[in-house]
Amino acid sequence: TVAGNNFVEARGLSCKFGDAIVSASRRSELELVCVSPAQLFTTARGVDVSVSLNGRDFVRAGAFVYFAPPVVTGVAPSSGALRGGTVVALSGAQLAPISPAHHVLCRFGATHAVLAERADAGAESEVLCAAPDLGLNATTTVTVELSTNSGADYTRLGHAFTYDELPELRGAHPATAVEIGGTPIVVVSGGFTASPHLACRFGDVVVP
Repeated sequence: TVAGNNFVEARGLSCKFGDAIVSASRRSELELVCVSPAQLFTTARGVDVSVSLNGRDFVRAGAFVYFAPPVVTGVAPSSGALRGGTVVALSGAQLAPISPAHHVLCRFGATHAVLAERADAGAESEVLCAAPDLGLNATTTVTVELSTNSGADYTRLGHAFTYDELPELRGAHPATAVEIGGTPIVVVSGGFTASPHLACRFGDVVVP
């Protein structure tokens, strides 16, 4: 979106990104909308953005930064509580914000975005996001996408995350075991489903 004044209807409405010219659409007298054209850059680079009413005479409107898009290769776990709150790790490459002024966001479904945190300070290969409460009443699968420029652009990789009912625990036996560990414990529930992420937690220790 380009903001300004005196944007009138004209056949030559256009924007120029560096040397690449694209057509523009008029939203109002104060706003134009342009779709950034592809550029053959191999590294992040800023270009001037100019606008024109006749396609020939351009006026500089500001700057625009092309950057390497984030690549998400994994989402874990792939399912979580129906009411949200599950911390989900997205792994991949180029997951850092494009500048100090931008934020990394995770989007669950079409509209629910949450702020991401780096799993380790300085790392660009993994971020953590808490799944938001979507107000669901039944098991639902949504896509999880990532933005490194504060939500202006998201990946379109289609990684799935399923909101599901937590199992109802009915008991576990035996209730005691030797302190060195190794005792099989049977957990009884009414809602276990097959999942590669099934695990038990004893205090702070998680075991498959």
